[in-house]
Amino acid sequence: MSSSSKHQREAWDFLNFLTSDTDGLFAAAGYITCRKEWQDVPSVKESKFMPAFVHDYAYGQYVWSSPTFTEESEAVKKAIENFSSGRMSVQDAFDQCAEEIRLIRKK
Repeated sequence: MSSSSKHQREAWDFLNFLTSDTDGLFAAAGYITCRKEWQDVPSVKESKFMPAFVHDYAYGQYVWSSPTFTEESEAVKKAIENFSSGRMSVQDAFDQCAEEIRLIRKK
């Protein structure tokens, strides 16, 4: 928040509102909020991703990652290039992408 903001109180109230439903945000989108109590929310505590959240928050942010992230990202990039260049339909490009990712994860 800018120190020169004319509406600091309102901005803080709005940010507080946006981050107030940690459980709802996690349930709907898989994201945790920046609020201190996020580790105590039942759905987050029970998540298989909790160790990754705790690890990444030591560095100030959560970054989605997996052992096959680079390969999966390349498959998605290829799909986007295939449909945006007209070589494939969107459906065909992402069907192929899904199959590539399935095979990558089987390795």
